Amino acid sequence: MDPYDIALCKLKRDNDRDFQDMLFLARTTPFDLEVFEQRYREELRPYLFGSVGEADLTFARWMEAIKEDRGKAED
Repeated sequence: MDPYDIALCKLKRDNDRDFQDMLFLARTTPFDLEVFEQRYREELRPYLFGSVGEADLTFARWMEAIKEDRGKAED
């Protein structure tokens, strides 16, 4: 599995360990946010059951966390 597949698999469950795993992947692998967003919108979102809006909010929170984490790394 590539890092995007792993992160997307963890998105719906979204417990603390999943969140930390996703941040670790984003720190330690080539992890392009545009690719991550494209894969979410094209490969996962159309097939979600339940609250798609909740998944969208989780995805947005994860994207912001990655950006914030990368900003800290640059300081």
